[in-house]
Amino acid sequence: MNGAARSLEEKSFERHRILSMSASKTVAYEIEHTRAPIFDLCDNTLADAVEGRPVFIVIDERLWAAHGSQVESYAQSRLHCLGVIRLPGSEATKSLDAVAALCNAAIEKHLPRHGAFIAVGGLIISLGS
Repeated sequence: MNGAARSLEEKSFERHRILSMSASKTVAYEIEHTRAPIFDLCDNTLADAVEGRPVFIVIDERLWAAHGSQVESYAQSRLHCLGVIRLPGSEATKSLDAVAALCNAAIEKHLPRHGAFIAVGGLIISLGS
């Protein structure tokens, strides 16, 4: 199943059974280098990648200050963008509270399950080790 590994263990005790399951999944992705800046209206890479799905753009405030007009123009022209959220690019942003705020914003704007988040900047959201 898509490179997924599974293990299943069943233990029986006098009056009940315990079922333990673990699963792992291989994650792979491609990095595509564009000829023009990613938000250049002549570049199709990002629009092709989201395949017309509704999107939410999450962007570092400093990048927005430098490139916001280009991002906004691309979003309006080439994407089905439901909103743009600007966050401070800091370690404080990397929290479950920030993720909850993004999810709430997506719910408010009716981002469907097949929608996507486009994160712009290296200090936006990172969970895990």
